[in-house]
Amino acid sequence: MAGGRPTKYSKELADEICAVVSKNFDSLMRICAERPHFPTKETVLEWRRINKEFSAAYDVAKRTQAELTSEKLKEVNNKVYEYTYIDQHGNKKIDPGAVAAAKLESDNVRFIGIKLAQHLYGDKTETVVTLKYEDVLRQLKNDK
Repeated sequence: MAGGRPTKYSKELADEICAVVSKNFDSLMRICAERPHFPTKETVLEWRRINKEFSAAYDVAKRTQAELTSEKLKEVNNKVYEYTYIDQHGNKKIDPGAVAAAKLESDNVRFIGIKLAQHLYGDKTETVVTLKYEDVLRQLKNDK
């Protein structure tokens, strides 16, 4: 489309999208919006739906992004010890306001990490079982 965002799939652009996603904390919407040569978020999601190779590569990029988010969480948690001050008696203290801010940042990064890779960092495991009605009836008849 002349003058607009691309909609036609290309391996080179798909690889670039995956590379940027894997190294970036931003949402796909922001990643696409900030790069005029990228398609829209909706187009990327459509490519995932119709192209198995891209879908697999994108999944790897999102797992990498989740691991990067996990590393960021470790950094945030370790920064707490840097939030110190010297009180009026000369004692080194941890700043409670800074700790609260670090906790908020940590909670936010953790939430994003869970959403990015629920299978790695999520709180629960979900199992989906699909049964055919005919198979269930057959099994019930055989059990009698």
